Amino acid sequence: MLGKIYEDVEFKDGKYYSKMVSNYEKYIELKPEGKRIDYVKLRAAQYYIRDGLAEQNVDLLDKAEEYLKSIDQSNSDVKMALGAIYLNEQNYDQAIAEFEKSINLPPSELKLKYNSLGLAYIKKQSYAKAEKILEIAVRISPKDKYARNNLGFVYVQQGKLNEAREQFAEAVKLDRSYKNAVENLQWVENELNKKRSK
Repeated sequence: MLGKIYEDVEFKDGKYYSKMVSNYEKYIELKPEGKRIDYVKLRAAQYYIRDGLAEQNVDLLDKAEEYLKSIDQSNSDVKMALGAIYLNEQNYDQAIAEFEKSINLPPSELKLKYNSLGLAYIKKQSYAKAEKILEIAVRISPKDKYARNNLGFVYVQQGKLNEAREQFAEAVKLDRSYKNAVENLQWVENELNKKRSK
């Protein structure tokens, strides 16, 4: 399969994901019942989700969702991909359900699962649940600046400013150019200074 070659091989000037997806689309068209149809639809859907979220292109996200709903729903990668679509659509309950059902993920994807799940709980303003989930995300991947920043935000929402400062400081240490964490750290330090001066 030519699409798989474009997916796996690192060429001089990078990977050719657009060629990968065009070959996968051809496979879907020519072999709708082929042995590898679930894999091909999943990979095409993941590509469309990545670009659809980056460009806020609803058509790409709809196409991804269509593919995902036509393949094996017990696959954890399918659940993670659907969760990302629902999170973007602000359908937080459905996003949470999909993320929670995604089991047996490789370690490299566990941090994404817990950070995404934590973000969905933040959006629902379920801060205690978000805290537990994001603490797991930080344990899994201590160098994930996004998980640390999100956990700091959750601590702020619950009045735990010292804990929040610690998480924002770690996020900044990991990436000094991460604007959200820098601003959050400055804000929480100002709030703590105000409390001390009273």
